[in-house]
Amino acid sequence: MLVPQEKGIKGTIIVRPCNTRLTLVEMDSRTFKPRTSDASRAKGEEGTVTNHRFAAACFDLDGTLVDTGPPHREAELATVRAFGFDDLAEDHPVTFGKGVVPGAQLVAEHYNLGSVEAVLSEYLKQWERIVADGIEMMPGSREVVLAVADAGLRTALVTSGERGYADSFLRISGLADVFSCFVTLEDVTELKPNAEPYLRAAELLGVPASECVVFEDSVSGFNAARAAGMYCVGIGVVAVNAGGEDTPDLSVRSFEELDLVRLLGR
Repeated sequence: MLVPQEKGIKGTIIVRPCNTRLTLVEMDSRTFKPRTSDASRAKGEEGTVTNHRFAAACFDLDGTLVDTGPPHREAELATVRAFGFDDLAEDHPVTFGKGVVPGAQLVAEHYNLGSVEAVLSEYLKQWERIVADGIEMMPGSREVVLAVADAGLRTALVTSGERGYADSFLRISGLADVFSCFVTLEDVTELKPNAEPYLRAAELLGVPASECVVFEDSVSGFNAARAAGMYCVGIGVVAVNAGGEDTPDLSVRSFEELDLVRLLGR
């Protein structure tokens, strides 16, 4: 997640810039799908959201701003193989976007591995090996963050990683001066899909939750945004394919497809 270091995990994240690639040196046809089931959602022609006016924007980190999904799955595969399994189970639990410790707990329980600490230690070792050459930022993500800030919105980074992880990302991405605040696992008692991380962000931003737009890539993130009463833009294949109550308010395959003028109405 660049590996979010959570409480009790030793190590230091040190990253260096290489264009839009984040390098880890050491670490201990456009698709719009507005929801229509809620009367408060956008009305009118499909995809029209210009009736929304936002004062602030919240960005998820892993899978939204940085491309951590593939290396995360590869690290989990290597982890279960280290415990004697040939492959991930067909019903392997969804761990991406849940935080590294909760994810290790889910894997330990699903495969009856016993020690969460042992699973976590193995996962972190495999992660370090896999991402040694760096992690790509998602296409268009940096540009959208800058454009949103330029449009006058206050911005927050909301991650299940720890504070040092978020601080490292902000520094190396060159976005430290763009975000007004960030919310990490140390700032809340409940992680996504609970609404607390986003409600805390709104509090820090000094903006009502109803005036915030959230950019997310996972179902837990979509649900957290909805629970907080915020408008959610889903980024990526999960968002585009989501259905029912897991569907974000607006879905695009990538930041590069996002029409910010249309979204922000400014």
